Amino acid sequence: MVQKLKGIGFSEIIGGTVYPLLQKLEKKGYLKSKMKPSTEGPNRKYYFLTPEGNIASKEFVKEWQLLEKIVNQIIMKTGGDNHEQY
Repeated sequence: MVQKLKGIGFSEIIGGTVYPLLQKLEKKGYLKSKMKPSTEGPNRKYYFLTPEGNIASKEFVKEWQLLEKIVNQIIMKTGGDNHEQY
């Protein structure tokens, strides 16, 4: 998973960041995991989105899009000048 994240642009990401987040999402019921044998060494853990996780994912995307819209409006208003006081 870390390799895939690095491949899409998260070049600084490390397993010590990703795996605690996965565990937290699993505790909340958003993910389930299953150990499967690997031909390249020890068993590997695979994560699957639960129905609750699917709902939470869609809600997160809505919230993210709203945040993105607000941030873009601020940037357009200030012309990217981050020295303006609010």
